[in-house]
Amino acid sequence: MSILSSITTFSILGFMAKKLGKTIDNVANDGKTLMFVIYPEIASLSPMPMLFSLMFFIMILFLGIICIVWFISTITTSFLERFSKLKSLKNIVLCISTGFLYIVGIPVTTKAGIYYFEILNTFALSFNLIVIGGIECIGIMYFYGIRNFNSDINVMFEKNRNLFLKIFGSFKYLMSFFHMFINPLVLLGLTIIGIKEMLEKSYNYNDKQYHIILPTELICFGWFLCLLPLFLIVLGLLLEIWKKRDMSIMEIIKPNEKHITTLEQYKQSYLITFLDSFSRCWRRKKSIVRISVFSEDLVFSK
Repeated sequence: MSILSSITTFSILGFMAKKLGKTIDNVANDGKTLMFVIYPEIASLSPMPMLFSLMFFIMILFLGIICIVWFISTITTSFLERFSKLKSLKNIVLCISTGFLYIVGIPVTTKAGIYYFEILNTFALSFNLIVIGGIECIGIMYFYGIRNFNSDINVMFEKNRNLFLKIFGSFKYLMSFFHMFINPLVLLGLTIIGIKEMLEKSYNYNDKQYHIILPTELICFGWFLCLLPLFLIVLGLLLEIWKKRDMSIMEIIKPNEKHITTLEQYKQSYLITFLDSFSRCWRRKKSIVRISVFSEDLVFSK
């Protein structure tokens, strides 16, 4: 699907660039221009412009509805999973979430809405998503364990029986290598590039229709929106550590029964095994030192 979308997008951009005698980077500077200027222009040049224009805007309408449904479903599902007692009030929670998002979206429809839109478009979906993806990748691959992840996938899908699928199939040897080593490195590089671009960005938007210079207050608000999800993750981590403050560090970072699908097939991850062995060796060495010091004290007292 992504390949098809890329082919469609760049073919349209190439056609418009050739028609206007410009380079591709000068045809569309951002997603707004591509969505509401370039695509309608292509629809108007089609053999049946009215039909294709109608189909295009119907597609945009349904695309927006699908995104809203997905977004609200993600929020309500996460909230109900966290507070399971409210599952019987799912419809009420859904109405409250929808109403809250509706109220929050009202400022975007005002005269200053373009400022809020640019802030959300620039900061809300930036390097913070890449950081969250990297945290998920490291947490699943190294703490939960790649073998447990593969077994969970095999529970949902049929096991790969031939040699080709065992090597190149989903979440097998090649994909496991990418998930454990390549993906974290790529996400780290993208995070560094994203932070660098955000710091060097001028936040001045020029277009034929408008010229926007974002004030400092809105830029600070944008950085707050950008860092808020990361702050909430760190806050949740600290709260979990505080709840389990009587446990050891190894017991805290190990997956518990809530995270493990089948306890019988659970295999401890390589990182947890290494840290567990290192912790036992450290405790053994520490106990030996204490015993030796205690014995020296006894000899000295005699």
